[in-house]
Amino acid sequence: FSAFLGPFALGIGFLVAALELEREHTRRAVARIQVSLDRSIERERLQSLGRLAGDLAHDLHRRFTAITDALWRARSALGPQHGHLTRELSEAEDAVRRGTRLTTRLQAIAQMRPLRVERFDVAEMTDQLLTGVRGALPPSVSLYTAYMGSDHVFGDAGRFDQLLTNLLLNARDAMPNGGTITVRVDRAEVADTRPATRGHLMPGPYVTLTIEDEGTGIPASMQPDVFEAFVSTKGERGTGLGLATVVSAVHEMHGALYLDSEMERGTRFTIWLPTAAHTLHAVSGGLEEDDSAAAL
Repeated sequence: FSAFLGPFALGIGFLVAALELEREHTRRAVARIQVSLDRSIERERLQSLGRLAGDLAHDLHRRFTAITDALWRARSALGPQHGHLTRELSEAEDAVRRGTRLTTRLQAIAQMRPLRVERFDVAEMTDQLLTGVRGALPPSVSLYTAYMGSDHVFGDAGRFDQLLTNLLLNARDAMPNGGTITVRVDRAEVADTRPATRGHLMPGPYVTLTIEDEGTGIPASMQPDVFEAFVSTKGERGTGLGLATVVSAVHEMHGALYLDSEMERGTRFTIWLPTAAHTLHAVSGGLEEDDSAAAL
């Protein structure tokens, strides 16, 4: 009986191992499908937003032009004795100019230019971009950088520039009394599929880009919606497009993003971008699976 039971138990062991392997393959396939679905939904939402932004920007630009002309004519007709009215008209013109800047940003979203994907080193690109951004920081805000590790990624360098600039200017605006903005670049390895604040991380090597400030923080009630278009952390001073643009750029690079923020303590954005080798491996793996499925 024991002679019969030994091979039987061994066969059961092989069967359990095969089932476990199949379950793992299924789990990974489901995770890939979920990530692809999320990105598809996000892409459709952004396309709809682009069309809406284009129509809205065109209409607003036409109206703002007419208002600006009317305000200029009214201010020009006033004499020195109407100083208080002149000041009020000047304030109205300033408000119109802010509105015009908003329409310009809306038009930029509506254009949705094709991506120009290239291979670049995250630390090198970040260092180059920071050179130009430093001039936009007031003397009360200092910039600290730490390049602890890096690698090449695939992406649109222009969109990466926009992503980094938006986060740095947000950090600056969150510290009206000054402080330090910390920018870190490092490498990290992901062992298991896991969700992020926005997006998912798949197993493999990543480059992380962290932008951290010592500012006012983002209220917990606002954090779930802060990446939606036209949701601003700055109240009337903001356009609500900066973080929506950031998360769009991250998704285009097949990355993910984490947000950590505490009131009066500061905010930290951590962006995870798959290395170029990781991206190539994922693409080649998908092609191999498709070939295998076609052969079956």
